[in-house]
Amino acid sequence: VDSGLRTDTISCNSCISAFEKGCRWQLALGLVSEMTAKRIEKDIVTYGACASAFEKGEQWQLVMNLVHDMHMDKVQTNTITCNAIISACQKGQQWQRALGQFADMETQGIIRSVVTIGACVIACANGEKWQLALSLLCGMDKLQVERNTITCSACISAFEKCGEWQLAVDLLNGMGSNAIAVNEITYNAVISACEKG
Repeated sequence: VDSGLRTDTISCNSCISAFEKGCRWQLALGLVSEMTAKRIEKDIVTYGACASAFEKGEQWQLVMNLVHDMHMDKVQTNTITCNAIISACQKGQQWQRALGQFADMETQGIIRSVVTIGACVIACANGEKWQLALSLLCGMDKLQVERNTITCSACISAFEKCGEWQLAVDLLNGMGSNAIAVNEITYNAVISACEKG
């Protein structure tokens, strides 16, 4: 933050958002650190843009530090920020942390969207936790969130990684029955599951 320019939360947030869009997480980190040093208030927009920048940069550890800082600053999170946090954990192979954030969303009364659940299902698939992936998929009805190609394909991927070919075929058939689009990724995962079974 150049001392010759007016610096406030809004101008800093604009810069962090630009850094996020340009995949420049290092610059976002530097600016949010300067905001702390200069006691410029950080709000949900600040944290959301930083979380997205760090998620795109696959910096899950920095995202977890942000979660801590948000609690310290008493900033209430929202669905968009939580989705970035979960996605960063998913990309960092941190399925436990992704599910922890998912549980925190319920505790805090934050809406969990198809993006939220999709990232958690992918995290479970990456961690070869097919039971958890299936539980999340089945829980979508209770949350009144519609299943889509991504969530179903991610669950099939979890089945594939664990050799659960029958479940993969059953879910593929269920996708057709419920008019959920099937793509090449879905078919390849089912084929691979059948080869392993």
